[in-house]
Amino acid sequence: MSVLYTVVSAVGEGQGEDEAFTPDGGGKESGGVDIKTRLVIRCEEIGGKAGGESYTYELLTEAAAEYFADITGYTLNEQEYFGLMDTVAARELAFAVKSLATRAMSRKMLIERMLRKGYDETVCEYAADRMEKLRALDDRDYAALFARDRAERGWGERRIRSELLFRGIAREYADEALEELDSPEMKIREFIRLKRRGELDRKEIQRLTGGLMRRGFDYSEIRGVINEIIREDGGELSPDAEDLG
Repeated sequence: MSVLYTVVSAVGEGQGEDEAFTPDGGGKESGGVDIKTRLVIRCEEIGGKAGGESYTYELLTEAAAEYFADITGYTLNEQEYFGLMDTVAARELAFAVKSLATRAMSRKMLIERMLRKGYDETVCEYAADRMEKLRALDDRDYAALFARDRAERGWGERRIRSELLFRGIAREYADEALEELDSPEMKIREFIRLKRRGELDRKEIQRLTGGLMRRGFDYSEIRGVINEIIREDGGELSPDAEDLG
């Protein structure tokens, strides 16, 4: 049984042959009920009962739009179609808006949160699309915000990039966000200034290197900065100091 047939059957229950539909009047029944509104309500009921397995919200909306065109002779334009979809998926869209108002998220994070809530995958993708269209969801902006925040917490570029990719951010956006940050050498120097305990002997170098690598800084960058500091202190690099591992 097709989705269109199911929607038509559900909406058609109780309609009489004398009920009139007018394309320019929004489609009114003889009793004054807006057919389009009734159609949306029935789609919501069917969608809720189906649990998203047999009837996706996208198909329900397509079926509703087709049926509306059949009974009125009027084809919904793009804005009206999305309005219908928004109404069918009103609960899920409200959840998406609330989620984004609570905390910044990437597209992947929002969809995963909605899926954990039990929403249909199709409508989760649709909700993310709508949020992007409304500029409430933007992976490029999120990447920049996240990178700045984590850099201020002392994270290295490697760790920031890894976390951005894990959160579904495109590599292009991750690279752009990292390019806007201060050089990692400055962060490494600041970390060493705050954490250093005396001379940079082998043991101290290993301790500082371990702490910096756990924060996501690259070994080569750490080694370069420590070697520079040793030279600035007037010391010479011993074989032990050169081997930071």
